[in-house]
Amino acid sequence: MSLTLTILSCGYFSTSNYLPHIATINIPLVTIETPEVEIGFDEQVTQTLRDKFRSKWQEGGDSVLTMTIKDYRIDPISFDANNQPEKFRMRLFLDYSFYDNKKSKIVESKKDYVQIHDFFVVNVTGEEPETKEVATEKLIEELCDELYNTLAE
Repeated sequence: MSLTLTILSCGYFSTSNYLPHIATINIPLVTIETPEVEIGFDEQVTQTLRDKFRSKWQEGGDSVLTMTIKDYRIDPISFDANNQPEKFRMRLFLDYSFYDNKKSKIVESKKDYVQIHDFFVVNVTGEEPETKEVATEKLIEELCDELYNTLAE
């Protein structure tokens, strides 16, 4: 009698050895090209990026991640019976480039990248309201998570 073992995979694989020749990263201050953001927004995004990417790479010059924020918008997308906004869409429009200095090549570069975070400002069943400040923090965190997952993993 023969026993056959079939292994099914969900498609996930680890890429922890992605870019093994890179041990360090330089993330200069994010450039802002829109007056729509609060003072210090560039520092907040830059620090969150640095914190995220330094979980894998130390500060140094093996690679460089640059970012330019082109625009920032908050628009109401849902209204209550009195035509007051209940839900907003926060969008960050940016360009970024991740450069491998060791091999002198661009790993990835995107123009017109958009990060979106929708949030409620009132109690809605199943959804907690968020202030603009909390929503902004979440938008930045989601952006940094997505960039880290794309570029470092």
